[in-house]
Amino acid sequence: MVLSRKEIHIGEKLPPLFYGYSHRDFMKDVIYFYPVPINLIVRFGIWVKFRWDKLRSKPSRIDIQIHKGIHRHISKFNFNVDIERRIKLAIQANSTCGQPEKMEGDT
Repeated sequence: MVLSRKEIHIGEKLPPLFYGYSHRDFMKDVIYFYPVPINLIVRFGIWVKFRWDKLRSKPSRIDIQIHKGIHRHISKFNFNVDIERRIKLAIQANSTCGQPEKMEGDT
């Protein structure tokens, strides 16, 4: 059996049924088909390569700066400090809700 790869461009006919989908190259806009048992091996090899590259790679400088900036921004807020003041403001806002506002001339 000869290992043959079929490159199918968008709009072309699909290969015969004994060819299975392997992967797609987005840069070339090509879909690759191999004979059925081999397409699974090729697909698994591409998946392993992707995971290995992802495991070895370091986060980019931009990702690190965004991560640090978010944590710096969140650390400015101390969420549990002024709970009593927040409760008092909420009670005050609810007690004035529904009452008409006083005008300057009203007594």
